[in-house]
Amino acid sequence: MTAFIGIIEKDYAVIGSDTLSTYPLKPGEKELEPRSYTCKTFLLPHFKSAFSVTGILQLALSFHSFMVESALGIDIDSIINIDLIHFKQKINTNYTQFPSGTIYLVGFSYSAKCFKSFKLVVENDNELFWHKFPDNSFIAKPLVEDWESKLSQSGESSNYSNIIVKLMQIQKKEDEQKSVSEQVGIGGEVLITQLHYNEETNLVTMVTTIPFEFDDFDAKGERIMLNSITR
Repeated sequence: MTAFIGIIEKDYAVIGSDTLSTYPLKPGEKELEPRSYTCKTFLLPHFKSAFSVTGILQLALSFHSFMVESALGIDIDSIINIDLIHFKQKINTNYTQFPSGTIYLVGFSYSAKCFKSFKLVVENDNELFWHKFPDNSFIAKPLVEDWESKLSQSGESSNYSNIIVKLMQIQKKEDEQKSVSEQVGIGGEVLITQLHYNEETNLVTMVTTIPFEFDDFDAKGERIMLNSITR
């Protein structure tokens, strides 16, 4: 699982995710065990788009591979018109255990002259379809209740990257207060991708940064090395 935050406006979009991957919870375990630090946000620059995944990481790898190998087009409108039945068939061909999860997609539409955002819930027993978020959306998974009030209490309200870092710190704190069976596991670093459309040049720029490291980064890293030997 993962934490995801997206802020989408007409000519600008920014998405953030953490980098912690955990093992599936075993019976009797009292906390999620870290498996690795990894990337959960993937760029599709030729489609002027980027996406993050919550759930099984192999879903992101399958989707990225499918888009690079099979899809044609120049923007996000091309992505949402791919053959989702073929995509699901390819997943079933490549994996004996279906990698379920949710894809959060953000990208620029040349026809609409704005950024759009969608999610795709991928389960083995459901029909795949894109759900479109409203224009100028704020998206958070896990949900941060009353996020504007909590953000104002932190003193951060202007810089989008700082907003995502502060909100992800809140997500991590609230996640750790849940029962272990309800936790998604948040940690590592915060990875942020910013997309911007320049009307004068008609170009979309994309920049990815890692502006923040969680306090338990080193401790979790040591657990990752130990678990790689013992699990």
